[in-house]
Amino acid sequence: KATTPTAPAIQAPTDGSVTVTPQGESDSVTITYTPTTGNTNTTISVKKSGTKWDNPEPLPSGVTLNKDTGAVTISEPTVKDESRVTATAYNFNSEGATSTETAKMPYKTKSDRFYAVQGENANQLSASDFITNSNGAAVPSTVTVAWKTRPDFSSNGEKTAVLTVTSSGITKDFNYPYTVYKKIETVTNNGV
Repeated sequence: KATTPTAPAIQAPTDGSVTVTPQGESDSVTITYTPTTGNTNTTISVKKSGTKWDNPEPLPSGVTLNKDTGAVTISEPTVKDESRVTATAYNFNSEGATSTETAKMPYKTKSDRFYAVQGENANQLSASDFITNSNGAAVPSTVTVAWKTRPDFSSNGEKTAVLTVTSSGITKDFNYPYTVYKKIETVTNNGV
């Protein structure tokens, strides 16, 4: 058997994409990831022919191959957030060398929970004010955020709102717990 190659390098930046790059003497790489739209893993393979890399079968939508470097990039909407990506490199008939990485979640709620006072006007709340990118900055203008279940401040208690984030045609729901406190009012008796 040929010498086992160096395991592929996997980068999973905070934007939610994943890039797998072959290293050293690798001549083929098999990548397994979970698509956003399903729970069944997808496996793709790329092979080196001479100095160029190629894919024997068509790549799924949202997956690109750099034919010069062999780097395979799975875009954010394509790979499921917080799912494991595995890449195994081979050198001819060698044993495989495997790397794994977890895809990041590019969007998140601004906090674990938010708070309101009974009777506040929930219709004045913009859904985009409650979601940030993974670095805490505002989401890009190409991403839409809408209420799937709008907050209800008509009564006090522990509740959950649901926000829908749409990016590149893929939608993701975020549950956002909140607490509604009872409004404190003055007590009036006989005009005092």
